Amino acid sequence: MMRNLHKINILSLAMILVALGWSCNEDKILDITNRNTLNTDLIGEDITIAQSLVNGAYSNLQHRGLYGRFGHWLEDHMSDELQAFTNSADPDIFQISNYSLVANSTASTEYFRQCYQGIGNCNVVISSESQFADFDETATSHLLGEARFIRAYYYFLLVTRFGEVPLVTEPSPAPQPLATSEQVYSLIKADFKFAAENLPNRGQQEPGRPTDETAYGFLGKVYLFNQEYDSAMAALNQVTSYSLVPNYIDNFNVAGEYNAESLFEVGFDRRVGTQDEAWNSVNGEGGDEISFRSADYSGWSNSVPSDKMIDEYEPDDPRLEDSWFVEGATYGSSGRIWGIDPDDGGTGFAGPNPVDDKDLTSKKYSDYLENDQHAVEGGTNPRILRYADIVLMKAEAELFRSGGSITQAVSYLNEVRNRPSVMMPNYGTAEMNAIYPVNTQEEVFTAIVHERMIELCLEGKRVVDLQRWGLDLQELPDVKAGYTADKRFFPIPQLEIDSNPTLGGG
Repeated sequence: MMRNLHKINILSLAMILVALGWSCNEDKILDITNRNTLNTDLIGEDITIAQSLVNGAYSNLQHRGLYGRFGHWLEDHMSDELQAFTNSADPDIFQISNYSLVANSTASTEYFRQCYQGIGNCNVVISSESQFADFDETATSHLLGEARFIRAYYYFLLVTRFGEVPLVTEPSPAPQPLATSEQVYSLIKADFKFAAENLPNRGQQEPGRPTDETAYGFLGKVYLFNQEYDSAMAALNQVTSYSLVPNYIDNFNVAGEYNAESLFEVGFDRRVGTQDEAWNSVNGEGGDEISFRSADYSGWSNSVPSDKMIDEYEPDDPRLEDSWFVEGATYGSSGRIWGIDPDDGGTGFAGPNPVDDKDLTSKKYSDYLENDQHAVEGGTNPRILRYADIVLMKAEAELFRSGGSITQAVSYLNEVRNRPSVMMPNYGTAEMNAIYPVNTQEEVFTAIVHERMIELCLEGKRVVDLQRWGLDLQELPDVKAGYTADKRFFPIPQLEIDSNPTLGGG
């Protein structure tokens, strides 16, 4: 997503925000504008102003509070895919992995802040719709569709991780109380529906921006999370121009960015961003063009697979070695040997994870897939929604919808397993019936849980899957001893509590 958009528009966006009197109050997370100086009348004078604000809303996804760093930790390290112990000296990762987040935790506060700052940009554009009468009608529809798509996505992140959150739909809001999750989901559905009806199709859209099918894919996901299975299937069936790519690994390397499987991804470029910019806690200062994910996961040994994760793989499943570096495997552009040939920059990063005796280290999104020398400045785009997820969601929706077919649900599972680079035995065969029979709804659901854990590991799906299925208290304590029902959601940041009297703060 938006690798080119961000580089091209960052300077123009900065000038526009100055003209609009934009300000960011670090002490009040939701008060993202100066109500006394914001002049939204300027937006109606030139559609490029509104478009630059929309482009700016993407940049929050690149921030370390989201997919630059903390976003991955708050998804992967809170799942049973990764074990709690790491050799990291970073206190944030310990709080996350051990489920000890508090109201002033940096990671969850930055996650909250970046979501609302992105929402703020979108709200300015959405609330200015009446000023767009002189703009081209198609361009206006696409612009508003994009703004409402991005707003919906940020709220989806918030509601799935915080539960009840303030519902802000105006650019200069008064303090808002916590909305129920049902109220937040209602806005998300409306926004994704609007986006699906107004965004261009894949053939007309610029790579990196959402398409109508991207919106339908997320809409289907939201319906699924709300157990509205018929509506979920109807939305997911609108995703028709995407497909599984032949090689699983191409979903996690630079070469495969914006491929036929990717419905939505966040753009990073190690050639552009710097560490100083990425460490910045204030969005908009610097390019925010790099991610620390590769350094954290395959460089600094901050991710160690749980025994449970590795045991979940069936024998000879090639997705194991496509997801994790295994001692003896080749890596990098010159075919170096993992565990034998060190990083050619002399850093000593490459090799078995030093945390314990596991010879496994995260491979997805690693710079080592294509480079012999590791760099802190990661540039691989995380894929936020890909077609394999769509297919697996269709399996679940088909299984539980009214009049659904077990046979059809199983066929969706097999579609993912029949990827040319995977080619695992199909469900329903004698071989699979011995370990994952699929004769009943309960058995097929067990197969879905298994397939999602394998296919989508380290992609931020597992922990929210377990929570929405009601399996979190059953599964997470196997690896996360500190997990309890009251840890399902992140605490509302103390900064927001202190500045928002409706939350009982100061």
